[in-house]
Amino acid sequence: MTVKILGLLAFGLAVSMAANADTETLYYTGSDVTPVTSNGPLSVSGNIYGYLTLDAPLAANLSAAAVNPSVFSFNGGDPLSNLNSSAQNLFLFSTDASSNITAWIFALTGTTSSGNTFSEGSAFYPTDGTSPASSQDVMELDYSTQDNPNCCTSIGVATTPGTWTVASVAAPEIDPTSAVGGLMLLLGSLAVIRGRTKAVQALRAR
Repeated sequence: MTVKILGLLAFGLAVSMAANADTETLYYTGSDVTPVTSNGPLSVSGNIYGYLTLDAPLAANLSAAAVNPSVFSFNGGDPLSNLNSSAQNLFLFSTDASSNITAWIFALTGTTSSGNTFSEGSAFYPTDGTSPASSQDVMELDYSTQDNPNCCTSIGVATTPGTWTVASVAAPEIDPTSAVGGLMLLLGSLAVIRGRTKAVQALRAR
């Protein structure tokens, strides 16, 4: 029984050490959009901004690779709309040999507190030597009015590339020496408990 317990403890320590991993949060700040379409009383303005957190840093040499953030939150537009982890989403990234972001596409769609549909997204492609760089941030608000339930769409566009800021957080490491010390302490505790159990059993047998 003691051997099984010690095996489980050792396995748990090994899993804990292997589970340590760095997380990475990507912060996006877009340029202010210019309204291009509005067939109702509302219009979008401002810029797209927000963040997504990944369970591991972006790898090097990615090419339009899809990522699945553990959490994200983006805001933008007027009226202000929040698109969080419950929103429909797509995130694609390309990186260079040093894992720097070189191109991206993201798109999010959600429902505002007033029941309207709000979408926003961004795409950036660098020049390939023959074609110029391409960049576009888009906000779209689809809403209704009291007189017309299927009334209106407002769209804003920015063609100046936004910027990404990357923040990595290293997970706390388990020092191997401390892990071994902890396991030895547990071993000693189990030995004491086992000795006391045998003593109690011997007394009961008398």
